[in-house]
Amino acid sequence: MKKNKFLNISFLLPLIIGFGSSFITKNDHNYFPNDISNIPEEILNAKLETTTVSSASPYILSPRDEPYFSRQLQFETIDYSSTYNLTRGEDIKVAVIDTKPQINHLDFFDEIGNSVFSNDSALIVGSASGNVYYSVEEYGLDIIAETASSSKHGTSTMGVISAQVNGVLGAGIAPECELIAIALENATVGEMLGAFQYAYQLDVDIISISMLVYENTFTDINGVEHIGVSGIKDVITPYLEALYLADIAVVASAGNESTNQLAYPANSEYVISVGALATRSSTNLATYSNYGHSFLVAPGTVYAPATFYPEVGQPQYNRYGQFEGTSFSAPIVAGALALYKSINLDASVDELKNALKESAVDLGIEGYDELYGYGRLSIANLLNYEQPFALINYIYIIIGAILLLALIGVIIFIIVYTRKRKIFEK
Repeated sequence: MKKNKFLNISFLLPLIIGFGSSFITKNDHNYFPNDISNIPEEILNAKLETTTVSSASPYILSPRDEPYFSRQLQFETIDYSSTYNLTRGEDIKVAVIDTKPQINHLDFFDEIGNSVFSNDSALIVGSASGNVYYSVEEYGLDIIAETASSSKHGTSTMGVISAQVNGVLGAGIAPECELIAIALENATVGEMLGAFQYAYQLDVDIISISMLVYENTFTDINGVEHIGVSGIKDVITPYLEALYLADIAVVASAGNESTNQLAYPANSEYVISVGALATRSSTNLATYSNYGHSFLVAPGTVYAPATFYPEVGQPQYNRYGQFEGTSFSAPIVAGALALYKSINLDASVDELKNALKESAVDLGIEGYDELYGYGRLSIANLLNYEQPFALINYIYIIIGAILLLALIGVIIFIIVYTRKRKIFEK
């Protein structure tokens, strides 16, 4: 019997397949900085500032039929009415980091009575030994419920995104998204960092946050002193970078002090910072809006769910109110991104930012400028925007084709060599 001179190269196949897949699959990483023990207590306990100034359709109900829809100023300048039957944010997880919401507001229930709040919603309570998390799934919705003594901020920011199309009151930008309320008990920097970590663990798609801290102490144009948190940039950057690397888009309000002072998380390179337009204006920056670092601008004046504690015999939890501030510009953009991502499920953070940039209505100086960033949000433009076919995709196709040809060549070689060997062995 002749010695088998056949070179067994089958071991190369897994290598070839593995090499090729490394170009087309996203590896799992654990980027998140879980240890906060080295962060100074004065930073962890620093208070966050909220940013509020005083067709044939698959859907049964339409936002335009909501009784308060025509009063909702935020819809007047973002070109929403032509698109609200295309998508309502289905399959997208949006985490809103804020104060406790009023969970029994009528616009937080869909048309069949289900609460809009995800079971992954949670309350975060900071302490000297770290953050403690209380999830709705384990403790029930009451754990995140606003009380008479708590801030009234979260009800309105969450309502801007998720007020339900339920036949009553108004409507949100993306009412069918999965709303994850991450409520901060004391609204401290430490709790905010914990909220980022919690959102990371849930693998949300988008985070909206309408709170910030300034890096330096300053007095604003109204004579109000804002206490800066020295070192906040170095502390918060690893968290925001981790979210970016995990393809979680963070949208943050720019602030309401009519200043270009650096504030975080808004002014991080990993965050989409949103300034505010003046009431009923599509071209003018609101006088209170911060500037110099915004990625784009959106309406700052909204008509949105408001906290209300009815007395016996009064209508139940049905109040709306007019609010203004970049606190509301941020969730408007976060909701718009939820719409875009619901029809572009694989869009990365970079692609989301590029879509916002390229679809924005340019304002001020042509291109990017310090007042308006890349311009005004247009939901119609955004949903019609198509990402360019990136050069990297051509590279993947070429590499894939080379690997496929190599694999075919190996298979042909094996077949031919085996047949020749059998002929010579006879």
